[in-house]
Amino acid sequence: DYGSILEIRNMEVFGDGSSVVDCVGKRRFKVLQHGKCDGYNTADIEYIEDKKVHGEASEYLTILHNAVYDQAHTWFNTLKSSLRVRIIHHFGPMPAKEPDPQVRRTSQRAQK
Repeated sequence: DYGSILEIRNMEVFGDGSSVVDCVGKRRFKVLQHGKCDGYNTADIEYIEDKKVHGEASEYLTILHNAVYDQAHTWFNTLKSSLRVRIIHHFGPMPAKEPDPQVRRTSQRAQK
């Protein structure tokens, strides 16, 4: 089994008891063993680290990374202004292009 550590950014509870949770996956893990303690699900986990590529594979990754970023940026700029504002309000501004796509960064998103 595998999972992801989630950062809860916002939660809205409705009168009928249902809720909407806005969250972002932060770090992946593999479940080594699981159980229950005091009614809660528990697990021993091992974090998953991406394998770094080198040489031609690294060059290809950088080219692909740049192309996808540029395509996303172009797409975003073709949206109507009102939609861009809604996206920025919900997710924050588009991050700058990473100089090294293999470096894992933890973003610090401003709280609303």
